[in-house]
Amino acid sequence: MLVGISQQAVSKLVTKGLIPKTGSYREWLLAYTKALRATASGREEEARLTSARIREADASAALKELNFHKQAESLVEVAAIEPLLISWAARSRSAVQAAEAKIIEGLESKHGLNIDGDLISGPLRSALKTIADYPTGIESDVDEGGA
Repeated sequence: MLVGISQQAVSKLVTKGLIPKTGSYREWLLAYTKALRATASGREEEARLTSARIREADASAALKELNFHKQAESLVEVAAIEPLLISWAARSRSAVQAAEAKIIEGLESKHGLNIDGDLISGPLRSALKTIADYPTGIESDVDEGGA
């Protein structure tokens, strides 16, 4: 107890990050006195208030932006759009499957070919699986700048 502080109090200061976990006695003493001065001058409370004000300002800005988009009618509720997306996926699958048969038939008749359907349907099935797996992967597409 060099400066009248217990081991438990030191542990609390280390946990709060006010003094380093490792270091010399000199470094600990300097950090401890700095923390005491900050507490005595009210800077610790001031820093906490500043942080709270920043969070409040960020939340207020986000709420204002949300209200702006709501008034501009540029927001769409998930519950309203999800059935449309599911319907779109089903219609897309039907259209792709119909196109697949027409492509194979057209190539065979025009060029007298006998096309292995798996050459075309394999990649198309993969694409259809991506559509059918909605919404899996949508978040990563948006994060990467996709639409």
